[in-house]
Amino acid sequence: MRVTRVFPSRLKQTVCLTVWYRVVSIILNCLKVDNREQYLAINEQLDQLTLGTQGCEDKFSMLVFYVHDDRGNDISDYDIFLLAGREYSPDKLPEGFFVDHQRNSVNISRVIYYINCTKMLKIKDKCFGIRVVARPQKGFSYYTAGEFRSEGILLEKIFIPNQTSLIDIELKRHVDENVFRLDAALKGRKKFKRIKPARKNVQ
Repeated sequence: MRVTRVFPSRLKQTVCLTVWYRVVSIILNCLKVDNREQYLAINEQLDQLTLGTQGCEDKFSMLVFYVHDDRGNDISDYDIFLLAGREYSPDKLPEGFFVDHQRNSVNISRVIYYINCTKMLKIKDKCFGIRVVARPQKGFSYYTAGEFRSEGILLEKIFIPNQTSLIDIELKRHVDENVFRLDAALKGRKKFKRIKPARKNVQ
């Protein structure tokens, strides 16, 4: 009988190569899809692979938020709150739902939340919401907070395991009519430091 000793490092490399070849094979099969029937078949195959790989473990998903205003400006100073329950409160979110978050270092108007999808599907009252608070909130140009509420939308359509969802958030930028003024200049230059917002937006 011949006994071959497999060193841990070599065993690790062998396993990694096996997994790598399997992944490449799946990708190549996906690229060969040419019609709807083939798409449904490969989709079913991948669903079974995912089920067999993950088993009964918790599933996760990513929410990618992109915040900008109605004038095409990226908004960089903002807070995003996830809400739950009939009161749509952050305090009603399930414990341990939040795993990690990342903010794009190049464009900070984009932020990613990595969440436990399994726990989010157990939200109380099946109510989910998002609140966005952007700054500034007063002055000559400002934003008001925006809020989304699921209002009966199934949580299964919002939190899909192993999926990345892009959430495009557009806030209205309010511009006060006193942000720009013309003067007859009959008495020379005037100072505008004492001018306050008229609390009336430009139409």
